Amino acid sequence: YFDLDRPWLLVALVLPLILMIPPLLLASRIVEGRGVGLLSSVAGRLRLGWLGKSLLLALAVFAVYFAVSLGISAAAGSDIAPDFAHPNLWIMVLLVLLLIPFQAAAEEYVFRGYLMQLVGGWLRHPAFAILLPVPLFVLGHGYDVWGAASVGVFAIVAAWLCWRTGGLEAAISLHIVNNVVMP
Repeated sequence: YFDLDRPWLLVALVLPLILMIPPLLLASRIVEGRGVGLLSSVAGRLRLGWLGKSLLLALAVFAVYFAVSLGISAAAGSDIAPDFAHPNLWIMVLLVLLLIPFQAAAEEYVFRGYLMQLVGGWLRHPAFAILLPVPLFVLGHGYDVWGAASVGVFAIVAAWLCWRTGGLEAAISLHIVNNVVMP
């Protein structure tokens, strides 16, 4: 996605994901007779305060991760020098900051909102709702075996967060921060 020479590629890859939201809302309304509210959380809405807090927590976790990683690299003698010279860098930064939150939210609404609730409506134990959508989420990402394993672990963590917190907010936050800071 993050080819600095082709910013249009990022748009072409994430826009279809973002555009999943309206059909999902329509499907939820038709199939289950409810809209986005109960897909968002047990409160019947996206809890913006909790979304903000979980976003700050996710940013803090990634900041610690990067500080430790850079510290280890510096201690090992690796040269750490950022390059801000590419002419499309700021266009890509803007596109990432504008589009990735909606892309991450769309994936969370589909995989953790809709699919978890659908499976949970059939099979009552939360493990089914957490684990059964994972292969579909992994298949939606075109990675090698290690990338697929990483995506699978991410999906399980995000699903567990949804189940534990009663909403998508923490998973959306984690997904946004992951996709923004991990190119």
